[in-house]
Amino acid sequence: MEIVDKTAIVWNRITLTAEVRGSDVVTEFTVTEVYKKQKKDWKLLALTFSSVRDTHEIKH
Repeated sequence: MEIVDKTAIVWNRITLTAEVRGSDVVTEFTVTEVYKKQKKDWKLLALTFSSVRDTHEIKH
């Protein structure tokens, strides 16, 4: 997570397992969320999913 002023960017890695034509298919995604602080609450401005095609690891 990175916070700059009243904007926060959150990165996550998820794994989706789905059954496709009788076989399990596993796909990894990077999820990016962008939030803006408004008074005491955070409002979600953007949410994107990108398929992972490399071995890049998100640092915790």
